[in-house]
Amino acid sequence: MRRLVLGLALLLALPGSASAKTIIGTAKPERLVGTSAADQIDAVAGGRDSVVCKGGRDIVTVDAADRVAADCEVVSRRVSFDTLTTPGQHQTEVEPHIAASGSTVVAAFQVGRFLDGAAAGIGWATSQNGGRTWRSGLLPAVTGFQQPPGTVQRASDPAVAYDAQHRTWLVVTLGVGIGLSNLAVSRSQDGLTWTPPVIVTQAVRGSLAYDKEWIACDNSTLSAFYGSCYVAYSDFVGNRLAVQVSRDGGATWGAPITASRDTGGNVSGAIPVVQQNGAVTVIFLAADAGIYAVRSTDGGATWSARAGVAPLEADLPSELRVPPLPAATVDASGRISVVWADCGFRADCNGTDLALATSGDGLTWTAPRPIRGIGFDRFIPGLGAHPTAPGRLGLLFFFRPTVSCSPATCRIGVAYTRSDDGGATWRAPQRLDSRPMAYAWLADTTGGAFFGDYAGGVFSEDAFVPIFALAQPPTRGVKHEAMFSARLP
Repeated sequence: MRRLVLGLALLLALPGSASAKTIIGTAKPERLVGTSAADQIDAVAGGRDSVVCKGGRDIVTVDAADRVAADCEVVSRRVSFDTLTTPGQHQTEVEPHIAASGSTVVAAFQVGRFLDGAAAGIGWATSQNGGRTWRSGLLPAVTGFQQPPGTVQRASDPAVAYDAQHRTWLVVTLGVGIGLSNLAVSRSQDGLTWTPPVIVTQAVRGSLAYDKEWIACDNSTLSAFYGSCYVAYSDFVGNRLAVQVSRDGGATWGAPITASRDTGGNVSGAIPVVQQNGAVTVIFLAADAGIYAVRSTDGGATWSARAGVAPLEADLPSELRVPPLPAATVDASGRISVVWADCGFRADCNGTDLALATSGDGLTWTAPRPIRGIGFDRFIPGLGAHPTAPGRLGLLFFFRPTVSCSPATCRIGVAYTRSDDGGATWRAPQRLDSRPMAYAWLADTTGGAFFGDYAGGVFSEDAFVPIFALAQPPTRGVKHEAMFSARLP
């Protein structure tokens, strides 16, 4: 395994297109009309607007209630924004995850990000028609900033799953309090009304006890463990990668099980995925050692020795928090795909690609290959698989387009691509942002400007539905970073 290189990347700026026109709405409701060129129209936070695009392939970002003409090809809608008024950074929503079951799509994300970690609350956004329209709110009783208050001061790292046997949506959250850490699950039958969180595990200690938890459920009726849900996480108390299992829709959870001690507590980004035969594979980043996997074929009771997925070299930029955590999914054929940011395909690690490896059994993996495309650097992937079309993958990612810029002038975009052959080939990437983001527009963290360590994407009604953070310029010192989604062919 090659060594993980935490270097300083060359900084980038977003190039403009000579034919594209950028149209930015005002704070008033209005009618925005494009040209015959490939326009980029931003109508966010300007009252209820009406957008007409005309010719060219247009990129539009709008609010949930804005009216958009059928001639606008690429439309990203704001599905939630921060309404909390707390000591956190107001109007910042970051780090989303998303899951789907049929036409229902549920996302969760941090709301009111704090500079030194975690957030004032956890938000949800739900669509019951395949991502066309959305409702949103806050998970109840998660932190002390809500009514009724939760038991922790801050929350982070939300992840979503659906348990088909128990017809229950689950959101797992990391809670951080004074001398207290816990993992807790909020539950819902419809994605709209949520219970107070159920404690999965809890530790009383001054330092952080857990990190980077993730959740997945076994929804295959062919599996002997149908209806089991798995939470995987870094356990700093036990110095291990731990997994806990629920067999009743998240109402109760079994004791922590050690999935790996090979790297001690030096594990990050553990992602469980469940194949149709009930086998569970957890993919994780093991510090400077690379990406690994462990596997269980008995419902999480015992786990294999870790298997190497791929080495990793990550040339991480300064003043931007973009860790090379993996994203993973299982397609309709049962094949597991993992994507992460890696600079090892380039001479001298000059610039970051997205890398893909696949496996049929979670233990034997293909050699990683690059997913090249838009931008000079690409990072923070969100990966989803079509539930019935084998090999069909959707991929969301953020990018920095060129090499010459400073932190004051750099811009960040977000794009989407799709593969119909299991990642062997990919469509030309499509930008989803009508106005690229400056670092200063994003939430501030001690690790740099922040839109999340994760992003998400799923298929619903044959369309790819991503969830991602976009930001507009701050006004009077208030950030405007919110959750957006789209429906993509």
